[in-house]
Amino acid sequence: MAEEFIPGAHILGSDPPQPAETVGYRLVNPHTPSNQNHLMLRIKNPEKSLQFYKEGLGFRTIFTFNTGLWTSSSPSVPNFRKVYYLGHPNSPEETSTEMLQTLGTRKGLLELYHIPHDETMRYESGNVPGVPGFGHVGFTVPNVAAALERLKKVCPEVKVLKDVGVDKFETMGVPGLGVGEERAGTENDIVEEGYKKVFRQLAFVEDPDGYWVELVPEVVV
Repeated sequence: MAEEFIPGAHILGSDPPQPAETVGYRLVNPHTPSNQNHLMLRIKNPEKSLQFYKEGLGFRTIFTFNTGLWTSSSPSVPNFRKVYYLGHPNSPEETSTEMLQTLGTRKGLLELYHIPHDETMRYESGNVPGVPGFGHVGFTVPNVAAALERLKKVCPEVKVLKDVGVDKFETMGVPGLGVGEERAGTENDIVEEGYKKVFRQLAFVEDPDGYWVELVPEVVV
């Protein structure tokens, strides 16, 4: 059995250094008093998700964990549930071993949870009309336009929901009002200019599972 599939073992990451273009990307600012440790997202295709979050958003693999064989609803599908724990290194030299040693006190980690299943299964983003819930995950980046271009370069299939500079009503992502509806803004829809000013500075994309990802500048004016 390949090392990465050994059940019950933490397999340390062996990624190359974080891409220079993604230095400064953060899910949580490490200098804030926030205690937010990690966010978990269920994924269908590890290859696509890891490409998006590692190459597109600069995460590195801290470890991969195979939970072992669980009871599967389909005998033909081995149900080896795998956890991919990702984080942004504090320096280019920080190793996965060092990141694991401080796992409990780190901020802004990302847990990608994969359960083998029928590829037709759909995970809801929380932004589907009639099925509201989870909204989006936001990342702070030094330059939103540059971060967006990098994502489009390394993940050609990425769906851009809203580009920088756009403040159209239908891109504001409010279930029942905006994205996903066959309905644009009307003269009766009023959005304050102060909100539109902030919104123009942001960008939104979909990750491979349809979760919304927001790109936020380090300074919002």
